[in-house]
Amino acid sequence: MSIEMTTHQKAGQLLMGQIFGTALTKGFERYIRKYPLGGYRICQNNIISPEQLRTFIEQINGVFRSMQLPLPIIATDEEGGTLCVFRGIIQ
Repeated sequence: MSIEMTTHQKAGQLLMGQIFGTALTKGFERYIRKYPLGGYRICQNNIISPEQLRTFIEQINGVFRSMQLPLPIIATDEEGGTLCVFRGIIQ
């Protein structure tokens, strides 16, 4: 499947940004539409529960689907110890 992308969108595929908040706000949606990056990083302050995180990621993916762009990579900088992003929702 071939996806038509502007030069701006192609360049964005090479970058990762930070996810804001715990749900898709109008402001974050505008940010995604202006800067459709190849991925977004989640932190502990983006997570309330597994269900909330699943819904939030699906909302982000929905914006990309509406623009007919590849879905972004959702990642975290997971090092364990005091930097363990998922400790609170796994225990």
